[in-house]
Amino acid sequence: MWQRYRKWKSAILFPAIGIVTLLLSDQQFDSPRGKVGIGIGVALLVAYLAEEIVWMVQRRGRPCLRCGIRVHVKSFRWPIPCPHCGRKD
Repeated sequence: MWQRYRKWKSAILFPAIGIVTLLLSDQQFDSPRGKVGIGIGVALLVAYLAEEIVWMVQRRGRPCLRCGIRVHVKSFRWPIPCPHCGRKD
């Protein structure tokens, strides 16, 4: 499940951040538009934290999206290149 989530995360993350930015651009957080923007932002944050917690609990490293080799990355850090294929996740 998490492998599939990681593949879709990069395709969904930046458009979702753009939508949140547009929804919150009017600075009226009590409006329905502002509440939807805050809700999407909170959902993105919860998904990120859940992913980090899952990888911390497993203690086996994260699989590379291209070759599947497990890469050990410290939690809440920038991704490092895969030692096998060189891809940064």
